[in-house]
Amino acid sequence: AKEEESARALREVAIKDSEYVSLQQVNVAGLEDVQRFIPDHTTLIEYFIFQEKIVAFVISRHASTAVRMLAAAGHVRTLHARLSFQLDKSLLGREFMSAHSQQVHEATTYYLQALHSILVEPLLPAISTPHIIIVPHSFLHYLPFHALYDGRHYLIDRFEITYAPSATVLRYCMEKEDVEDVAPLVIGVADSD
Repeated sequence: AKEEESARALREVAIKDSEYVSLQQVNVAGLEDVQRFIPDHTTLIEYFIFQEKIVAFVISRHASTAVRMLAAAGHVRTLHARLSFQLDKSLLGREFMSAHSQQVHEATTYYLQALHSILVEPLLPAISTPHIIIVPHSFLHYLPFHALYDGRHYLIDRFEITYAPSATVLRYCMEKEDVEDVAPLVIGVADSD
């Protein structure tokens, strides 16, 4: 009885606010849906981890491709842990960083390049737009995709980059009306210096 009441309530709310209901229940955006709402100058890259393998979907307005075995998730998880270890060294203070900045920079660059070669490089032939939207999955949400390095350029130097938690949430964001005549709220965290 309670399940039926809950289902009825969700149906009633769905009529009034489909966006709210879709965020309460899984409502996956399909390929045609995604191609309809992303702009012409944009490519969406959605990563997904399935059976410990990283899969990527590259979707633009007029084309789509799937890379079924981009990498083993365990290998990327290890690279991410090692990159995080290097980045965390900055917390050891100015004195440590002054003494070891070259080694930290080289190691960080190495891991950024390794992650780029695995997660981005195989997808580049399918990207022909200046803007990419990255939709990570699982621990990939913690990767700084914009900082991945090809040996000459960071990804942010090649593309305008946006992140989204899912294609479905992105769809609702893209469908929202622009807010006009208001000042943006910008929040920053100052250095301790």
